Amino acid sequence: MAKLISEPLDYNPQTEDWQKLLYKLTTTTGGLNLIEITQSDGENPPRVVKGSRLEVNGSFYQVDEDELITGFSALPLNALSYIYAEPQENGVLLFNMSPAVPVMSIAKGGLFNGASRCIALIRRIGAAEYNLIRLDNNNRPTLNVNDQDSFQTVFNRRQTFESDGVFVVPEGVTQIFVSAIAAGGTGGRGGNSNRNTVFNITFGNGGAAGANGSFIINQAYPATPGEQIAIQIGIPTGDRNTVISNLVTVIGGANGANGANYQRVNTYQNPSFNPASRTLGGSRLIEASDIINVSFWIPVRTTTTTFSGGAGRGNQGNGNAPAALPVGTGIFGIGGPGGGGAVTTNTGSSNNYFTGANGVIGAPGRVIITW
Repeated sequence: MAKLISEPLDYNPQTEDWQKLLYKLTTTTGGLNLIEITQSDGENPPRVVKGSRLEVNGSFYQVDEDELITGFSALPLNALSYIYAEPQENGVLLFNMSPAVPVMSIAKGGLFNGASRCIALIRRIGAAEYNLIRLDNNNRPTLNVNDQDSFQTVFNRRQTFESDGVFVVPEGVTQIFVSAIAAGGTGGRGGNSNRNTVFNITFGNGGAAGANGSFIINQAYPATPGEQIAIQIGIPTGDRNTVISNLVTVIGGANGANGANYQRVNTYQNPSFNPASRTLGGSRLIEASDIINVSFWIPVRTTTTTFSGGAGRGNQGNGNAPAALPVGTGIFGIGGPGGGGAVTTNTGSSNNYFTGANGVIGAPGRVIITW
């Protein structure tokens, strides 16, 4: 196991020289990170090699025997996982492989998930071929086990498109990985209500939500250095398809259906009828498949979030409008919620018509190319 070989930072004046040493190591040399990790053949887990040393949040550790990295399982093709060093209360350091995405911490001087430091990334590139990248404090890959990809840096080998453009294949690159999502459809309009008659409620059904755009994640395509690949981003108010040259077309989400007009219920026969459920606009989920953020050079998936349709009316009036999607805050490819339907509840021939609310425009597409 990896054992603690120094005390953590305590800012004690009596250890001033030690504090200076820690400061220089963590701010000018990327920390004391001398890590060797064995390559995985797809069946046997990688190990941290005996003698490896590393710094985690101001504490130094040394591995006294080849240390198993727990949590390893066969990765899907092109999938990415992270290797973490996890400090324990008893002063030892354990190593774990997890899909959990780390965050860069300036204060801690590295990539962390809670108290656990990310020391490497591993990615499957073939049936039994894995790329392994060791990271130092400044996110520089300092070890490449597999020569098929040099991985000059983690962060500069990704290009993101949120509007039309051209991707020029870099020198020496013969394969690219494309992640893309098309634009979402616009939510349907809520239906209108009609003039009422005695003992009737008239209403319009809520509009259906627009469909999410379809997507691909890390699809591999051959490429030629210098090749120009045209990118067309799907837009919800026009062509919703996202097109990557002649490589792939990602289909945009369909618009939601409008709610039916002039629905009628006899309140004499159904005295407890409440139109709220029928006039409710369709909601749209951000599902686990929707591309929201980017971690390193690969898109990651988000947790499920609901954007509600227009609220259902239980009383007389125009349909309720749904809130707009927060486009511009990392939302891509989501279908717009549907508008709420209108209701006329009073009796008599002089009652007014009421109108349903419009649905929300969907979110645009996005393309991420890595290599």
